[in-house]
Amino acid sequence: MSAQAVAQRLIDSLRSALADRLRERSTSATVTRVAVACSGGLDSMCLADALVQVAQTKALGGRLTPMILTVDHRLHERSEEWARAVTTYWRQRGVEASHLLADQALIQGGQGVEDGARRARYQALTEASRDLNCELVLLAHHAQDQVETILMRLQGPTGARGLAGIPPQRGIFVRPWLAEERSTLEQYALDQTLPVFEDPSNADPRWLRNRVRGALPSLAPCFEPGWTRRVAQSAQHAREQLDGLRWFLASTLKSAVTANPQRVSFIWTEGLSAPPDAQRVALLLLWELAWRRLRDERLDGRRLHDHLNPLWALWSGDALSQHQLPQGLWAWGKRGTLIIDAQISELERSASDARHTCVVEAPHSVITWGAWELSVARATEGERAPDSIAISRAPLPWRLRAPHSGERLHPLGAPGSKPIRQLWARASIPPVERASLPVLVDANDAVIWAPYIRPADHLRGATGERWVLRWSLADPLKPVELTELERAPSPG
Repeated sequence: MSAQAVAQRLIDSLRSALADRLRERSTSATVTRVAVACSGGLDSMCLADALVQVAQTKALGGRLTPMILTVDHRLHERSEEWARAVTTYWRQRGVEASHLLADQALIQGGQGVEDGARRARYQALTEASRDLNCELVLLAHHAQDQVETILMRLQGPTGARGLAGIPPQRGIFVRPWLAEERSTLEQYALDQTLPVFEDPSNADPRWLRNRVRGALPSLAPCFEPGWTRRVAQSAQHAREQLDGLRWFLASTLKSAVTANPQRVSFIWTEGLSAPPDAQRVALLLLWELAWRRLRDERLDGRRLHDHLNPLWALWSGDALSQHQLPQGLWAWGKRGTLIIDAQISELERSASDARHTCVVEAPHSVITWGAWELSVARATEGERAPDSIAISRAPLPWRLRAPHSGERLHPLGAPGSKPIRQLWARASIPPVERASLPVLVDANDAVIWAPYIRPADHLRGATGERWVLRWSLADPLKPVELTELERAPSPG
């Protein structure tokens, strides 16, 4: 292929990708600002040059403004010098260029330097794009990068998502050249006489990706020419299938998932008859969705899978059980129901702070206890709700407090008294929640009611004014929108 044909193909594929992505974002801006994350290496220099040429041809209605974002990780002594060289080059060509500094704390806090540098790089790019009003940030990953990623993930273990490789888009980040071979970019750089500022760390054998990259040439004789491009195409096919599966899963589960900022609830009893593989994929989708909602940070895919079997056991088991997840999360479940909760430690602390201060003196009031609310309302004429209490048998003021060790309650209609915590266990309240529940006592400090349990038996037969008690989460669980389930990472 001629040099002109190579350049035209790369530019055309970039123009097409930009048109598709900007159409999806439905931008109304008169000028569209698109950046390239440019390290100065051959790949990103080619992509930056192609973006400049697309802008110069008045593509996208002539409203495209290219920008260059260079992240300085400060991982070698010439890091700042080279980052400045990159920005200087593009500024001399009349392109706006920014020299960004990576957060060293993020680099040091990663799972190794590679992981930390990646996190710091994406944070710097995200913040810069927001400050500079960039619609998209282009990344120069190509087919060889895709092959490297898949080979690295194979040491996992990994699943279908790992084999799908690098996604072509995630949020504002777009990779328009994932199907292009490295040799094509090399020819483009040569023909356009682009300078290259190659980071010496790219050849450092301490990093896994560099070792894999160095081994790829030895694999080439095993395959037909163009094999890296075909591997990249295979990854794209896998990702398309996963996207379709995710959509169908979301459609199936959209009425089964409810959530608030601290809890995700999954009730899918009909799924107990689904094939085991379908159950696992659904639970993995839920687990990833819950992690993103409750912790909003990256969790290694292997750790997600490490907890899949315990979550499956909770959801499919006949007996109530619980399991501790990473970062202070807890899960519990029983036969078709699974709860993932982020609020247990907060509940215990807030419940402790609330002790001896929650006084009920009149109906039509709401008392907060940790993450729960106790609403108290006057019963309507003739109302005999199971959780209603007659004032004549329970002197005011009432008070919420933590139960004493071994404290007992004889519920209305039950055969005798039982320890309150035992009654909660029989009501399938998980231990992590029981630890922070209160009891309601009267002016004589006698227990008259506890959440999830009927009022005390000694209140039976009373007449006169009655108050109705309702115990619920202060922040109710609401159905999770189908679109949010679709945005969850692909299962597998």
